[in-house]
Amino acid sequence: MTTHTRAPHHGRRLRAVVAAFLAALLTAVAVACAPAEDPIEPSADIPDTPVGAHAAWVLEQLNGEEIADESAVEERFDPALWETVPLSDLRTKLEELRTQQPWTVASYDGTEAEATVRIDSSHTQFDMNVSVGEDDRMNGLFFAAPQPERTPAADWDELRENLEAAPFEASLQVFEMGADTPSVAIGDTQAAPVGSVVKLYVLGALVDAVAAGRWPGSRR
Repeated sequence: MTTHTRAPHHGRRLRAVVAAFLAALLTAVAVACAPAEDPIEPSADIPDTPVGAHAAWVLEQLNGEEIADESAVEERFDPALWETVPLSDLRTKLEELRTQQPWTVASYDGTEAEATVRIDSSHTQFDMNVSVGEDDRMNGLFFAAPQPERTPAADWDELRENLEAAPFEASLQVFEMGADTPSVAIGDTQAAPVGSVVKLYVLGALVDAVAAGRWPGSRR
């Protein structure tokens, strides 16, 4: 498979590939949680689906004595990936996670083509996100720290109460499209630094550049 922009769906596919693997490279895989007192027992199974088969293979790599050789890893992924992410970088991330073995499956949620697998070790925990393309090769794989369970606010009043009771300063403004004033304003309405939100704009611009063929290694 090669990367071209003649087929509209391929541009969207490449954007998904780049976004997923940029997330993989930007995600820290250092130990993030305190060690558990006892080994974690598996509590979920990986189904026999296209994406499930790949998720099981990744888990085998993390629990094995060594990561599969380069050719075995390479053939598992969409070839478009290697135009943007070095194979050695992916193997390095897998090796880092392998040092925390054994890994077990705590939960599984997915379709035929996309899945989020909660994986646990006695050291830490991650959500492993896997997706496959039309040729049943992986076009997305990244690991993220699990988000804490929460109950969404039922309405704006409850959201306001939650923010005002939070042990930190928070503000929220919601605008209708084209409106000059917010329809909902909670907390300080003065301008504030955007912080890490700026990373989303940078990554968005990078994905657009790759899709348009303006990034080194991308093709038109």
